[in-house]
Amino acid sequence: NEFCGVLSYDLPLMLNVDVLKTDTSLGEIFLRWTKAPLQSIDTIAFPGPYTSIVRTKEKNKTDWTYISDSKRDFEFYQMVWDTIYTHSRLNTSLNQYQYSIEIQASNKQISSSDSADMLFLITEPLDRSIQLKWSGTSPWNNYQYRIFILNSATGVFDSVGITNVTNYVAGSLSNDSLYCYYILSEGSYGISTVEHPLFNRSNISCTQP
Repeated sequence: NEFCGVLSYDLPLMLNVDVLKTDTSLGEIFLRWTKAPLQSIDTIAFPGPYTSIVRTKEKNKTDWTYISDSKRDFEFYQMVWDTIYTHSRLNTSLNQYQYSIEIQASNKQISSSDSADMLFLITEPLDRSIQLKWSGTSPWNNYQYRIFILNSATGVFDSVGITNVTNYVAGSLSNDSLYCYYILSEGSYGISTVEHPLFNRSNISCTQP
């Protein structure tokens, strides 16, 4: 993970980019954020109605697009806002997605969050072992990662290790078996008024040594 620096809390903040489902076409990512504090918005200069909308792009591409059905409208900034969205019909098996939240007043952008990536896991086969590597840029600091493996007997993912780096070697494996993994990150903005810790899952990646 790359930490983008210390934030003053005057912008919307991304909290979750959490992979719910890994699939080549029906993948899902859960998004959650917090709006900027009321005192950071000049509601006289920028009167409502207000709109929040999610922007996204694939990590290796340059053009951002708006997700039309993520758009939410609010008459007043002081109202309780809906700040969750599930992005669906994605190829979370092969693509890494990046997100940002934009706030508009009367159709003009007045604020936007720093972008955050889904955590993307790659598994590489070795002799009787598998190399796991993962990446994802976020505005919060991921300080710990937990590695999970699919238990073929129970059909449940079990935790097999914890690390503070972005790679891991799973050893003592059988060369004729398929192994599936995902990573759970634990992070924080380091701001006392912002929820912590933040947990986000990677895609599931499967490989045979």
